[in-house]
Amino acid sequence: MIIKTRMTSTNLSPKQLNFAHLVLACVDVIKQPLIDILDIYIKPSDLCKKVRQSNDLTSGPHKLNSEQLKKCGFTSPYLPIYSQFDVTLLYKLIRNLCPRALTPTNGWGKDPQAIDTQPGDDIERIRQFRNENVAHVNSGELDDTKFEAIWSDLEDVVQRIQNFVTANGCSSDYLQQLANLKGRTVEIDEYTSVIKTLEEEIKEKGKEKTAVPWNVKEIYKKVVSEWKKKDDVYFETHSFPAMFDQVKNQPFVTFVGTPGSGKSATAHHIALKLQNDEGYDILPIKEVSKVEDYCDPESPQVFVIDDVVGVFEFDMVQFKLLEKYESRIITPVMPKTKIIMTCREVVFRHETFSKSFVTKATNVIKLQSEHNKLNDEDKHSLLANYGVNTHLIPSKKMSETSTMFPFLCKIFSKQKFNVHDYRFFITPIKYIKIGLDKLQTQNKMHYVSLVLLMLNQNKLSETDLEKNKPIDIKYVLRKCKVSSLTDSFEITGALQEMKGTYTQTCDDQFSFIHDSLYEIVACHFGSQFPELILKHMSIEYIANYVKINSNDGEINESESDEIEYIEHLCITLQESTLPTFAERLFTDLKGGKFVGVFKAVKHPSNLGSFTSVSHGFRYCRTFFRRKKNQ
Repeated sequence: MIIKTRMTSTNLSPKQLNFAHLVLACVDVIKQPLIDILDIYIKPSDLCKKVRQSNDLTSGPHKLNSEQLKKCGFTSPYLPIYSQFDVTLLYKLIRNLCPRALTPTNGWGKDPQAIDTQPGDDIERIRQFRNENVAHVNSGELDDTKFEAIWSDLEDVVQRIQNFVTANGCSSDYLQQLANLKGRTVEIDEYTSVIKTLEEEIKEKGKEKTAVPWNVKEIYKKVVSEWKKKDDVYFETHSFPAMFDQVKNQPFVTFVGTPGSGKSATAHHIALKLQNDEGYDILPIKEVSKVEDYCDPESPQVFVIDDVVGVFEFDMVQFKLLEKYESRIITPVMPKTKIIMTCREVVFRHETFSKSFVTKATNVIKLQSEHNKLNDEDKHSLLANYGVNTHLIPSKKMSETSTMFPFLCKIFSKQKFNVHDYRFFITPIKYIKIGLDKLQTQNKMHYVSLVLLMLNQNKLSETDLEKNKPIDIKYVLRKCKVSSLTDSFEITGALQEMKGTYTQTCDDQFSFIHDSLYEIVACHFGSQFPELILKHMSIEYIANYVKINSNDGEINESESDEIEYIEHLCITLQESTLPTFAERLFTDLKGGKFVGVFKAVKHPSNLGSFTSVSHGFRYCRTFFRRKKNQ
């Protein structure tokens, strides 16, 4: 009979005891099914020979380190002892050496669905159990409800594997082992010892095989985990196979396109595909210098850098850094290593960048090129992928749809704009602004939350709100006609409610689901309260999106050129706001931001608009004129 009685410890709290039982299950129980499965197919006397015959385990993406090879009998006269192997090593050996019949339903390294109950699926679940519930947690405590749910799932997994190994001649009773563990006490010394051993193991594994610090690896894992969630709805268009081949055949590739055209989504999808199919490590870096810092000469890696030389405009500092590491990018230390970058079209067209090694045709994929741009079949498939009526857009109007089409499918499928018109896909900015109009009047809490997220440079957490820096939150609340007594949890609660529509999260920090929404919210709010934009937004944003004189004529929203996209999101200042503009520019000038300030007032018409402003700005104007004539 299986014992279900829970016992407590005089030394541990109930929550600590729950976590201790999970840790001990990981150490003492869950690796036993993996040991038995490996032994069914490969006896210890044959293991060393099998490993030698596997390129993946000796030199490929799943290469074993020296300690693992030693355990497998490479430098020892004794036979391997499977009970001394940890879950990671057992999993690698089963994945690479056992028959294809054990391959999980969705493939190795991928999350199984609830309906997937083959032995390979449960091997994946055992690996996940260790990683998600023990190795990658932030607390040594677990409440009863969550513990019972996790334990119940674990019992289901070991029961199925027990049935499988029993049918293959093994007589282990994993379920009874779990029951015995759940029913025994855990003393404080044992708990402390196990936790310490686990922490040391995690740190060592983080350092293993790569120069990436273990804590940075954990951050990257969280980022990649978010990519995986979004990748479920990615659709491979007619040109994807050619793009994927180009990435595989080149050491580096840059995806170029307009906002919302799928640059990042495609880069992330290819990186995940390389990870799943060929065992690549994914490193979502911010700076190209990390390619040299984190390169691994023994294992293939795919570095992903979004907006490699600037978001709103060409960034000369980032460009010079790119050129500095040219040799590392062209000829990586590990031949299989890939570097995938993204770049907006308007930035890519910068004259300086156009002469760079990065812009060679063999290393560039333009999503709006004649070959790569979406055809009607792609667009219909994207609509279907997001659950949108494929007959929504008349056939004759398909050619007029915005280059933001992939992103528009996503937000249309979850949107709260109450828009059911195909013209949303042709003039999206107009309709998104209409949606923001409704939020501002009908759901002020949601609107002000988006404004605060935007003013805090597209990253906001409850901690940021409690510190109240650098934004004067109460002032923003009053401008949006929301009570100044509003608590921070109400703001983060509103952002949480808009997850998938406007926002996304990583850990406890919110951001917009796309840069486009960040820019549209800035335009919508800034057109009403430009002084707050001038106070809080970066000089790069101001240089590109704040104008003094509006352009003549209407903007054709259906045009695909990104210049039109930017012009449509510009904030035009009225005369009353010019002194604030001048003050901001003068402050940045004193701070040494000469390039950004010069760009912000580079048009002669702008300079002429400030004849009556303060002495400080007259100094700026003189400086700009001198600079312009150089």
